[in-house]
Amino acid sequence: MSKPDRILIVSASIGTGHTQAARAIEEYWAQKNPDAIITHVDFLNTNSFSFDNLIKETYIKMIDVFPMLYDVIYRMSQGDKKGSTAQTALSWMLKRRMLKLINREKPDIIIFTHPFPCGAACILKRQHLIDVPLVAVITDFQVHQFWVYKQIDAYFVGTTSMVDELCKAGIPVDKITITGIPVRRTFYEHRLTEYKHAYPVKVLIMGGGLGLGCVESALQHLDEVSGIDELIVITGRNAELYEGLMSMRKNLRTPTTIYGYTLEVAKLMREAAMLVTKPGGLTCMEAVTVGVPMVFFSAIPGQEEGNAAFFEQQGFARWVRDIHNLHAVVTGLLANPERLHEMSREELHWKLDGAANIVRAVQCLLDERKKACRKVAIFCLALSGLCDMFDGKIARTKKNRTDDEKNFGIQIDSLCDVVCFGIFPAMICYCLGVNTSAGIGALIFYSVASVIRLAYFNVSEAKRQNETSENRQYYQGLPITSMAIILPFLYLMRRYCGLYFLIVIHIAVIIVGLLFILDIKVKKPQNPVRILLVAVVALALAKMFRLI
Repeated sequence: MSKPDRILIVSASIGTGHTQAARAIEEYWAQKNPDAIITHVDFLNTNSFSFDNLIKETYIKMIDVFPMLYDVIYRMSQGDKKGSTAQTALSWMLKRRMLKLINREKPDIIIFTHPFPCGAACILKRQHLIDVPLVAVITDFQVHQFWVYKQIDAYFVGTTSMVDELCKAGIPVDKITITGIPVRRTFYEHRLTEYKHAYPVKVLIMGGGLGLGCVESALQHLDEVSGIDELIVITGRNAELYEGLMSMRKNLRTPTTIYGYTLEVAKLMREAAMLVTKPGGLTCMEAVTVGVPMVFFSAIPGQEEGNAAFFEQQGFARWVRDIHNLHAVVTGLLANPERLHEMSREELHWKLDGAANIVRAVQCLLDERKKACRKVAIFCLALSGLCDMFDGKIARTKKNRTDDEKNFGIQIDSLCDVVCFGIFPAMICYCLGVNTSAGIGALIFYSVASVIRLAYFNVSEAKRQNETSENRQYYQGLPITSMAIILPFLYLMRRYCGLYFLIVIHIAVIIVGLLFILDIKVKKPQNPVRILLVAVVALALAKMFRLI
C-alpha cells in the first residue's frame, strides 16, 4: 500500500456555489478513495475583520444592491491589462495566508474552486516558494481573467467554448479538460428517469445559497399565474429575505412554503414542475442533473449572464431578461407540457459527471507526478553507482597521501555509500509500496545490514592497506553499490511482474541485505565488466524515460 494522497480543496464562500462544488469533489473522492487525506478549506470564512472578509462582504453587497456597478467592474477586469493588475493585487494580498495554509497541510495537490485563493497560490509558485500541482475548477460557463495563470497545472471546465477562451488567453490546450461542473451525489440520487407534469403543480423559486436577486418580485409575479398549485421558495442564508417572505406569504393567493437554508434542495427540485432561479453555475448544474426545466431571472451581470445564455442555447431553460415578463413566460410553459418534457429530456442527456471526471483526472495527475519522482530517484541511484565506480581510481592518482588522509578517504567513502546505497534505496522502496509492517521491518534489516557491511569494510580495508599497496581483488560480502544496479533493473521489470512486483521487491531487499553480511567472497569487476554494467544500467534508464 502506497502513502495516502493528501488533497487540499480550497473554496471561497463568495456565494455558495464555489463551496458546493468543492464539497462535491470532496464527497466523491472520499467515496472512491477512503484512504486519501482530504482537507476542504473555505479560504474567506472568517468572522473577524480582515481584508479578505471585506472583499467578501463588498462583493455580496455589490451584486445585491448595485448590480450595474458590479457589471462595470466585471467587464473592466476582463481586459488583459486591467484584469492582470487587479488579479495580481488581490493575489499579493492573500498570498501570506495561502503560504501558511500550504505549509500546515503539506498537500500533494491543491484543487481550487474560486480564483482568489488560486491566484495567491500561483504567485507563491511563481516565486518558487511552493512546488505543488495547482488545479482550477471553473464553476461558471464563462472564463474570467482572474482564472488565467501560467502556474496552474490543470483546468477543468464545463464546455468546449471555455477551452477556446482559455486558449485565446494563452493557456496550452493540453492543460484543459472538459469535465463538467461538480455536483453533489444527492442530486444524482434524485435524478428523474422521466419528467412528469404531475398535479399538484409545484414551482420552486431560488436565489442561490445567499438568496440574492429579485426573489420577492419573482414570487409576486408567479402568484398571479393561475396554473400553479403551490409555490416553494428557498431563501438560503438570507435571513432578512426569509423574514420578509414569511410576512408577505399571508397576502398571497397561491399556497406558499418558505425554506431557509436546507439540505433538501435535490428532493424539492425533483418534486417541482419547474425551477425559477437566478442562474448561478452550481444551481443550474444541480437542476440539469435532476432534470427539472428552468426559468432564469435576475442574472448577475458577467458570469451569470453567460450561464443563462449557455443553458438557454442548450434548450434547458428560458431566460427572462425583464422580471415583468416572468408571468407570461411561466404561464406559456405550463400551458405547453410537451415543451417542458423536451427541456427535461435535453437535461437528462447531459452525461458529464463533473465530480467523478475531476477526481479521475486529478488522480491521474498525482500518479504521473509520483511516477516522475520515482524515475528521478531511480536515475539518481544509478548515477550514484556510476560515480562510485571511479572514486577509487581518482583517489589513487594522489600518490603522496598520508595514512590519515587514506583513512579519511575510507571513512568519507563509506559514509557516502551508506547514504546513497543504504538509506536512499530504502526510501525509494518505501515510496514504491514497501510500507507495511513486514516491509518496514525488511527495510530496517536492509539498512542495518548495509551499515554493518560498510563498518566491516572500513576495518578490513584499513588493515589491508597497511599490509599491501595492491588493489583489492575480492569483496567480503556483496558490495553495497550493487543496489544501484539491482533496484533500477527491478523497477524496469515491474510491468512484467504485475501484482507480484511488491512481493519481488520485499524478497530482493531481504536477500540483498543478507548478502551484505554473509561471509562470501565476490570478485571485484574489471574494466570490461564495469563497462558492461554501465551499458546495462544506461539502457534500462533510457527505456524507463522512453528515450528508446
